[in-house]
Amino acid sequence: MPRISLSNKLRDWSRLWVLDGDDISCRECKMATRASEPDRIFVHGNGCSLQTSNHQFPWRDLAEAMAKLPGKTKAARAQNPCYYVK
Repeated sequence: MPRISLSNKLRDWSRLWVLDGDDISCRECKMATRASEPDRIFVHGNGCSLQTSNHQFPWRDLAEAMAKLPGKTKAARAQNPCYYVK
């Protein structure tokens, strides 16, 4: 499997989603999910072409990309768990 750089991962994420405060919304159908629901499958609007995509957990995907930021060690992440979705 090819490695995906952090910048590519964030760029690809931002092509699908919009982060607005505590909400992430789909760029196409504008449906949204709150930060308090990271484990809930994202429900797209009727007719949205992203309904069948592999990215149904936008908060998890964002947290995964952010967890890989340079300079963050496991110890640093353990001390600041609010930045990471479990």
